[in-house]
Amino acid sequence: MLSLITGVPGGNFATMSVTLVQAPDTYALTKGGRMRYVFSGQGRFETTGTKAVAGIIFYGPIVDGETIGLRWNGKTTSVTARTNPTRPDEFPAGDGSAAYVDSLLPFFRGLYAFRKDWVVTRESAGNLHGITLTARRPGKAYNLTYIPGKTPELERKYTVGQSVMGTDALVRDRYGIYLEVYLQKPGTTGADRDLDYELIGDGGSHIECDADGVAKYDLGDLLHSYLSADVPDFQGQGGQVAQQSARQYYVAYGEAWGQPITVQQVVEDQTRHAYLGGADWERRADTGYNLTTALLGADAGADKSLLMGSPARIARLDEAHFLTFINLREQASSVKLEIRMTFDDDSTHVRTGIQAAIDYQPGTKVAFPVGIAQLNLREQVPAGKFLREYSCRLVTLAGGYLSRAYRYVVDYDNRPYRRQFSYLNSLGAFDSIMTWGKGSYELQLFYEQAERVMPAGYEPTAAQFVQYNLSRQQAVEVASGWQPLPELQRWDDFYCSAVRFQVLADRVLAIGLTNKQIRQQRDGDTQFAHVFSYVYQHRDEFYTDDFPEGGETLPPVQAPAGSVYVLPPLPVFTRDPTVPQAARDLTTPLLDKLKIVAERPNPETLGFLKQPAADALYRRDDEKISYRDDLIDKPTTREESGLTDVYTIPEAIQMTNLILKNTVGVHPILSSWTDEVEPA
Repeated sequence: MLSLITGVPGGNFATMSVTLVQAPDTYALTKGGRMRYVFSGQGRFETTGTKAVAGIIFYGPIVDGETIGLRWNGKTTSVTARTNPTRPDEFPAGDGSAAYVDSLLPFFRGLYAFRKDWVVTRESAGNLHGITLTARRPGKAYNLTYIPGKTPELERKYTVGQSVMGTDALVRDRYGIYLEVYLQKPGTTGADRDLDYELIGDGGSHIECDADGVAKYDLGDLLHSYLSADVPDFQGQGGQVAQQSARQYYVAYGEAWGQPITVQQVVEDQTRHAYLGGADWERRADTGYNLTTALLGADAGADKSLLMGSPARIARLDEAHFLTFINLREQASSVKLEIRMTFDDDSTHVRTGIQAAIDYQPGTKVAFPVGIAQLNLREQVPAGKFLREYSCRLVTLAGGYLSRAYRYVVDYDNRPYRRQFSYLNSLGAFDSIMTWGKGSYELQLFYEQAERVMPAGYEPTAAQFVQYNLSRQQAVEVASGWQPLPELQRWDDFYCSAVRFQVLADRVLAIGLTNKQIRQQRDGDTQFAHVFSYVYQHRDEFYTDDFPEGGETLPPVQAPAGSVYVLPPLPVFTRDPTVPQAARDLTTPLLDKLKIVAERPNPETLGFLKQPAADALYRRDDEKISYRDDLIDKPTTREESGLTDVYTIPEAIQMTNLILKNTVGVHPILSSWTDEVEPA
């Protein structure tokens, strides 16, 4: 049935409800630790609006030149019938039959003006054939207005009508999600939501939804501002359950809209755990830092603590160490810390009763002191042995392991100028570093000064200038000492920590770094050390000292520390008198020549031909050679000269003629002569 004839019912009402699309992890860090809520509200529209439905009915021939003009959403679209269509807005003329209307369907579906805003379908009712236009979106803007063409109304063979008028959706003002955050009170179990939790964040918050009805809220920053560090007992031995840095929370949420905001039905979410700490830029990107994935091992015996870096550490006899664990598994009762001691002869001793057992509830965060002095391990060493190393891990009463083992190798070396620092690491647990480089101390004074008008006849002890709010603060610059590079890389966590202490023999003092730049290393370095400065985080207006009880406080003999005098100014010579004059005349070309000469080998040691030997072997080229003058005991005959076989010139000629005469056998004929008669 044609929509134009039958009609379509109007709009509907949206269901008012909120869906929790994404919730935080059950165990998460407050900074970058996956603590985002995502809500989807389906009640943004009070009414969803109505989609307009219109149609074009053909009941006769459509001749060449017939125009159909329609206007909606502020724009007019006209199409013209042609026997031979050539333009995009021209459709073929025809007889108005069902087959003809079927052929028009691709034209109206393909024309962008219709395709963009309408769903075009084909409908028939008896002898009436038409095209139905259903708006893609609800709204009054899609109500059609027909614009008549040149053909008179009585001669037109089509009708344009609208069966359903479009209506706009009614959007609720400031539609969003109302959110309440309840945080566990310190010292409570978190089991009773009415007594153990308090509403934080100045009451409930209103989070407006976007056009898709989605509202997002990250609780990390809010919870981080309410959590604080659980400073451990540096002299204690037992495990300390966190009260300030690990707390449970839950949220209550519901729909809200209007001016003023009206909250609808509110529901409560499940209880989750927030831990003070965070991750760096890279690890909090995308979905965020997954604390469970980072700490859980393949089984309970491989679970990690909140200690970052290597599970093997160096331990000094008086150094404080801590291991902090979070139970991310089921409840365990009577959990203790197992200490396995290894001595210099490779013998071992295991103890589990040093610290009291705890009830290890899911989500519980507990810190154990594991330093040598904190555990009194020196008292457990048998006589004649030395403690070489020890390891710590959580165990149950039945002997099952709840964590991996952490190894501590004892360092007995005497390292001067040692300073121990303890700090809250990025995962919310206390860690320690040790320096043994030299340091320097500087006292910083703070005061305000005012000038007063002196009265007539003032006393000589009166002061014209008065200082007030006078206080002092100790500043220290310290070097780390040469340390392995992996150890110093871990110190980045110390530098960016918000809670730092210097651990002294009898007390712990809060410190703050004053550096904004710390040189770490250069490419190619083989030794590594850092230098940083810090101040004690307090100012003193007075000074008190602990003097020894009884006895004299002064030494029996006092001597001056030295004389105070002023040194005369020392002259600064612009010409060094210790430099020889010959060296002052050296130039760069002369130095280059000297370098070449210095690099030549010594001929005395290489066996070169010397002049006396050469004179005996060779004659100088400027001396003439005279056989008569130079030869002594000259020979007088050929035999004396050793030239018996050598012919003289006449003998050589005679011998040659004889050879020729005997060889040729003819008398030579002269070709010319000088006498009148030819010789015989």
